[in-house]
Amino acid sequence: MTLFSSCVSERLYYWGSVASGDVYEYDEAAYAYYDKQSPQAICDLIMVYEDMVNNPGGSRQVPPPGVCAEYGYLLLTPDIDQIFASTATPRQRKMMSRTDFYQYGLELMQKEIELYPESAQFIKPLVDRAKERKP
Repeated sequence: MTLFSSCVSERLYYWGSVASGDVYEYDEAAYAYYDKQSPQAICDLIMVYEDMVNNPGGSRQVPPPGVCAEYGYLLLTPDIDQIFASTATPRQRKMMSRTDFYQYGLELMQKEIELYPESAQFIKPLVDRAKERKP
């Protein structure tokens, strides 16, 4: 029994807090966003992404693959900053210190490339298109 108890496996990446059972906050927030795309679902997903990017855990201590790109792409969505400003709770506003969502989105896309260089062929075209239609 002692042999097996010492083999506790740590997860490779942090996917947010466990919301219920084995379901992570990321799973619930992403599902709610893609299912309803309500302003509140957007704010909730932004907060989960903020936590995952700024408090990486797991054995790698970096955000999971694709998370910076997903989050950055979300922040490049037109009017996302106005949606957040008008819908976020005071607690969410306090947790999100950034106001220039466009610039932060580009930074996150670049961070994805730095953490996962193999993603560059997919991310760079998105960044180029985003820069072409800069608000």
